[in-house]
Amino acid sequence: MKNFYTLFFKTQNMLTNLFFTITLSIGIITSSGCGVTAFVTEVDPIQSNPSLAPELPISPPAQTSLKLIEYNETLTLNEGEKTALILFSDKHAPQNLEINWQIIGEGTDFLLKSGNTTLESGKKSFSISLDTLNDSVYNPNRNYTLRITSSNQKIENSIDVNFNVIEDDPQYFIRFGSSSASTIEGQPALQIPVIINTPHTNSLNIEYLVTGSATSNIDYIITQSGLIQLPAGQTQANIELFVPEDFVVESPKNVILSLYRVNEINVNIDTPSQITIQINDNDLAISPLSASVLTQDSLQFIAQGGNGQFTYTIMTPTSSQINNQGLLTTGNTGEILTVRIQDGNGLFAESQIHVIDPKSNPQLGLWLKADSLTLNDNDQVSNWLDETSNSRNFIQNTSSARPLYITNQLNNKPVIRFDGVNDVLTSSYVPVTSNNPRSITTVITNLFYKINSAVYSWGGTYYWGDAFGLIVMTQSNDSFIGNTFGTYLHSNTAYPSSRAIASSETPYIITHQYDGTKLHYFINGEAKGTSTHSAWTKSDYKMRIGSNFNTGFFKGDIAEIFVHQEQINSTEREGIECYLGRKYNISVTSSLNCSNSHIVLPYDGNLSLSVNQTHSIQVNGGQGPFAFKLLSGNSQIDPITGLFTSAATPGVNRIRVEDNWGNGAELNVYVNNFPRPLSWIDLSLEENLIPNQNISFLKDKSGRKNNWAQRTTANQPIYLSNHINSLPAIQFSGNQFLSGSFLPPTSALTRTFAIVLSEAESGVVMDYGGSINCGTRFAFKVNSANNNLQMDRQCLINSSSAINLAENQIVIVKYTGTQLQMRRNGVPLLSITTGLSTSTNYGIRIGSSHTGNSSEGLPYLTGKIAEVIAFDSSLTNEEQTAVENYLSNKFNIPLP
Repeated sequence: MKNFYTLFFKTQNMLTNLFFTITLSIGIITSSGCGVTAFVTEVDPIQSNPSLAPELPISPPAQTSLKLIEYNETLTLNEGEKTALILFSDKHAPQNLEINWQIIGEGTDFLLKSGNTTLESGKKSFSISLDTLNDSVYNPNRNYTLRITSSNQKIENSIDVNFNVIEDDPQYFIRFGSSSASTIEGQPALQIPVIINTPHTNSLNIEYLVTGSATSNIDYIITQSGLIQLPAGQTQANIELFVPEDFVVESPKNVILSLYRVNEINVNIDTPSQITIQINDNDLAISPLSASVLTQDSLQFIAQGGNGQFTYTIMTPTSSQINNQGLLTTGNTGEILTVRIQDGNGLFAESQIHVIDPKSNPQLGLWLKADSLTLNDNDQVSNWLDETSNSRNFIQNTSSARPLYITNQLNNKPVIRFDGVNDVLTSSYVPVTSNNPRSITTVITNLFYKINSAVYSWGGTYYWGDAFGLIVMTQSNDSFIGNTFGTYLHSNTAYPSSRAIASSETPYIITHQYDGTKLHYFINGEAKGTSTHSAWTKSDYKMRIGSNFNTGFFKGDIAEIFVHQEQINSTEREGIECYLGRKYNISVTSSLNCSNSHIVLPYDGNLSLSVNQTHSIQVNGGQGPFAFKLLSGNSQIDPITGLFTSAATPGVNRIRVEDNWGNGAELNVYVNNFPRPLSWIDLSLEENLIPNQNISFLKDKSGRKNNWAQRTTANQPIYLSNHINSLPAIQFSGNQFLSGSFLPPTSALTRTFAIVLSEAESGVVMDYGGSINCGTRFAFKVNSANNNLQMDRQCLINSSSAINLAENQIVIVKYTGTQLQMRRNGVPLLSITTGLSTSTNYGIRIGSSHTGNSSEGLPYLTGKIAEVIAFDSSLTNEEQTAVENYLSNKFNIPLP
């Protein structure tokens, strides 16, 4: 910038004694840059204007001194500018004259506050450079004086030039007190200061943005998030950030606050305008929390929480090793060891690892692993090698009968796939004969529904009890309980030991045991049934995988098989199941606390309890400890132990369980005025059914997982979405039925069944027990010939009086231990004093008898069923009335 200032002065002509007023210019060149040179051409005022000269030229006398010309105006300078100030003398300098200058004032706006320059010989002007600093601090405009002097006697005077420095910084600016901070979960609220440089006369509303990896109202809480008020006259206000305590172990997260806007226009935002707050967890977790690992195997630990600076240590002397990334490499022997992880703040967590060596048991007769094969996807399997030293390999020489090797099926592990037509692997191995104990553990999945789908078998095919094997997914019209896991005891009969209805999508670890007198099943570590049977296993047929001798081919996948020639103890069994659960990511129930990456609540999503009842919520998988929350309802649950206490009044409650890694699962708990059922069909819970759809599976509302199924399409009943009081029902048309996965009370034990019927015409409503000996049967029927209801037991049929079968009706069938009673819509129909000896041979069915024989009359039901509730007790009169009132209100069926 170039400024010109006008200077007025007087000079006297010595000859004419006249005074002239001459105007001179003092040039000022300024620049905000560096290294600027100002050039001013000096012009003699008289020579530049001849009209001012005297009429006769006169030579001036020799001059020996001069004066500096006063400058009376106040100059204006800006921050950060370089200014060349040009000043004049009244005469030409007779020689080089030194000029001194000094800036007088209390400010700090100049790099140099004093210096010197030169008035060169023959010149009448000189310059002084004034360099103002550019700071970021607000100060009011400052006044300075430039004092110009000289020690040379040729210069007669000194002069002062006044000037101001104009402030270019805002008067007010705000910022955070720092650019970073940290806090720990559960600590007192963190105070984050917002600072203003100068107290403002008004109250300020300061807006800020909130971002970062943490989640608001979950990981942290900020009151009035996004806005803070700074009172008038104050220099600081605090944003309060609180990190609540929770049970979730998490890696460090952050919250980023950024100043955004102020409601006063003269307030600027300064740096640091952003602050990053790191949230550190006060918990530390290690995964897996516990596990079973093979010898000479590896296991990767994952740590979370704390401050992220982890070290890993094996706490007990061991041949196993762990590196600084948490990779455990096990030694050559079985052992139990403890792994500790610790962060930089001293937080630590521990994991107990069972290193198992299955081969150390001499009774391990066979061990097959799909992942030991080096094949490509969809390759045929001709030879499955035994992992033990026994070399009991399984082979298939016929190409068309070979199963396939399928990659990435179970937790990225391979399986052997059998087609259910002719795939089978054979061997020369006979595991156990006669009635000697045995244990077989198998990992299977991708199951299909077909008659006699045998996973493995060996023995004989003629006498009862001379064969042994595992069958899965047998159809509902097979003998005994259908749709579940059973044991071959001869070529065409499978005896069930499991209450679990197998699912095609679910992977299973099945331990199948025989102790010499009883069959036992453990499914994913949970005991699932025991039954007494005699076994005389023969050696005629060697062990086969994938078929029952020459029939019953298995359709599904096998990942791993252990065969022990003894009944292994629970510790060894659980160790193998835990190893398989970790390997294939299957949640396992075990006293060894087998950890898994996800939570499973073993209720199939629903649990029924009576009023004022307590129940400890069971959790499988996950990384404990667990947190229990009541999301809705009027009951109570202990947040740490999971003890659920039902309310005193009926209602629906929803609970959520979370582990300390944030995994969660939810459960509906139905509180009723009657005892917890043994099994409960409530069609309103079946969200996946659509009108007129075939029913293949119904979920048990009781939470005991006593579910119902029909895998044969031709025998599947129909779902009706809008039947009784706009509620759904099951339609049976004379050839459909459902099988339960459980056996209700047998022998002379007490029992109660509540069934809602509609448009009943004829046939068997419910049946279980035995059929060869009529005295072992327990059945409830509709008799169309006499328009009545019947009880079939002890080789006798007892009939009610004639009723309107087509009406909507609530039927209660109860055995008290001495009396068989039947009620219809709250009115007694039958009361018979009798003993019972119900057999255990056949599981319960609704819609059909087990014989399916026309000699029985009409074995299949024609009619509709809207609800079924089964109890393993004789309900009291009050409980019975509560059931009837519940069903009456629900279906709008009048009671007396």
